[in-house]
Amino acid sequence: LKSTKHYANPLQDVELSALLTSPSGKQSRVYGFWAGDVTYKVRFAPDELGTWQLETRSTEPDNSGLSQHLSFECTPSEGRTRFDKHGPI
Repeated sequence: LKSTKHYANPLQDVELSALLTSPSGKQSRVYGFWAGDVTYKVRFAPDELGTWQLETRSTEPDNSGLSQHLSFECTPSEGRTRFDKHGPI
């Protein structure tokens, strides 16, 4: 995510979280982190195949860069060797 604002102390000034909804409707909340400059990241390993919904929020509600509604597709690995296949899915 790209913040629309610069903060003097981004580690202390902003808290970011994401609510992820699986294809079956299970929800998980994870916390994001500042990754330098105006970049913030959320890390999550999906445990279901299909389309996931992601809603991010921060302690800065007027920062539209950190308040997003996104989706992503989790697909099976297409790797052919054990080195190409990572993770539980």
